[in-house]
Amino acid sequence: QQSIVSQLQYSSGDTFNITCDASRFSGLKTANYFLSMSLWRQVSPQDTFINIAAYEPLAQLNTTTNAPSQWQVNFSGGEGFSNRNIMKIVVTVVNYQCTDAGLYKCQAILPSPITPYETMPVNLTAK
Repeated sequence: QQSIVSQLQYSSGDTFNITCDASRFSGLKTANYFLSMSLWRQVSPQDTFINIAAYEPLAQLNTTTNAPSQWQVNFSGGEGFSNRNIMKIVVTVVNYQCTDAGLYKCQAILPSPITPYETMPVNLTAK
């Protein structure tokens, strides 16, 4: 299971990626496809996690983004019923600021029965 980021501390102004894909999850059951994949963020321990980006390839409105406007969100590989190894969300954090710090995690939903999986949250901090 790979981390969703390459490091846990970034300097102000840095650009880096947060990646959600099958390699980030442990214990996934053997379904061939994901119903959805999403990235979540928690700013402080008393807050709930909020959705940053969601990808539901089988839905009509299949992507939603709630990321800061300077961030770039790329959704790929979700088409079809064998998307498990190619579906991903890559969020490029542009001009990282201390206000972007917090806990980040990915979630994936698999079918039959519908089962959610989450990555271990990573705590991004500012240098």
